[in-house]
Amino acid sequence: MPIRFATDYFGAAQEFVEEPLDGSTDPDAPDSPASTFMKTALLKSNVPLDCSDVSAVNGFVITGDEPTDSSRRIIFKIDDALYKFQSGQLVPYTAPGGFGDVIKWGNKVSTLEALSNITAFVGKEIFPIIALQAPADAAAFPTIKLGLSVQSDAAQLSKTQYSPVYVLGEDTQIITAIAADIQTQGSGAVEVAVQLRYPSGTWSAYMTFAQAANQSATAVKFRFNYSVQTVGSDSACVNSITVKHVDNSAVISGDVSNLYSTVLDFEFGLKSAYAVVRHAPLVDAKIEAYVNFMAPPKHKDLVQIGTATGASQTLTLPDSSVVASSIQLFADGNPFFNFDFNTQASTVTFAAAQGAIIAATYDYDYGQEEWLQMTPDDPQPYNDELGSYSTRFSLTNDADDLSIANVRIRLRRLSGSATENLGTATGKTQLFTLKHKPKPSTIAFAQSVNFSFDEDTGILSLVAAQGSALSVSYDWLGDSPTVYSFAAGFSV
Repeated sequence: MPIRFATDYFGAAQEFVEEPLDGSTDPDAPDSPASTFMKTALLKSNVPLDCSDVSAVNGFVITGDEPTDSSRRIIFKIDDALYKFQSGQLVPYTAPGGFGDVIKWGNKVSTLEALSNITAFVGKEIFPIIALQAPADAAAFPTIKLGLSVQSDAAQLSKTQYSPVYVLGEDTQIITAIAADIQTQGSGAVEVAVQLRYPSGTWSAYMTFAQAANQSATAVKFRFNYSVQTVGSDSACVNSITVKHVDNSAVISGDVSNLYSTVLDFEFGLKSAYAVVRHAPLVDAKIEAYVNFMAPPKHKDLVQIGTATGASQTLTLPDSSVVASSIQLFADGNPFFNFDFNTQASTVTFAAAQGAIIAATYDYDYGQEEWLQMTPDDPQPYNDELGSYSTRFSLTNDADDLSIANVRIRLRRLSGSATENLGTATGKTQLFTLKHKPKPSTIAFAQSVNFSFDEDTGILSLVAAQGSALSVSYDWLGDSPTVYSFAAGFSV
């Protein structure tokens, strides 16, 4: 659980006046006064160290760094009350539990590492509260990962766990897909269900990922049902869960979307086409343009197709590939509109006055669509307040008799996997921006690295052993392209 300092706050070191414990006998009493300006962080875990089913807690397992002049202090929330250790015993912590008092009176890492057989934790869910502090100009900042060594006397073949609540966004979101990366061994298995917080604020029952698709929600929570048959050889682990969602007001979602212009008949053979698209900057995304040239359909006027019976009847048009929107029916020369058309059989179903002569006017034998990819020019800045770009596409047509045309704009959100060499670790905090926008849950290093990724800034912050090579791999997904407008034109 490394801490990211890119968004932490600055401020003068705070003093807690009402000292909760006697500093003269407390090994975790305040250190010497801190520098005037410090970088600080207070971490409150939403996921407990779950000891509800264990028989013994052997001790703490704590890793991370505490550079010179920095500090790491810890207290614990159990059953909605605060505690710390003193003289090897868990005792109530009487301060408010804010950064100012935790950094002063919380347990030091050395105090916790000296503990063994922690009976007060057995049967409990423990939520750590961790305060970190370092000088604002420090070359390296403190990091921490906190765990427990536990044991159970009875074989446990199943277990249910719950995730914290994950907020999807400020506005209502539509869930497009949820997927879990699950790793099992032997007969191990895990069943994952999701609970949705609806825009009304109420929570749904737990459901499958497929049932959650296309539903509106503001937050999600997960339930994990783990099971094994043989202790020691079977295992199950959920590495990550990916929730894809779009804003409730979004028109499209997914990785490929299309925009179409109106189909028009220009009456003359078209020789060229162009399209101009105004769009936001593309981040691992692509915009393509295609044009469709077609010959005009054939046409028939007032073709007699039969005589009305006075009841509902079905007649067949003499041609196939009829354009449904072009059909007009006439009874004794008078148009009527109450009829149905079957595109597969080229039939019309209607009812007209007995003995009336039925005639039809229609287009047929429409040309087939053939989408030709247009050639793009380099995007050019549009110089507007949105910082948008303009890309022009063009294509020349060799045929002489194609007078009908329309344009399709295809928006592609790219994805893939990447491995990058980031150079050599300095042993201090280093910041990187990657070539692509990674899915945070897929970021992995070939060696031991404490890292965090800020999705808002795209900054990867890490600390690794000095001199070690830094190689990172990840899956990436580009931003959805945004189109503000497009225009298409043709020449003869």
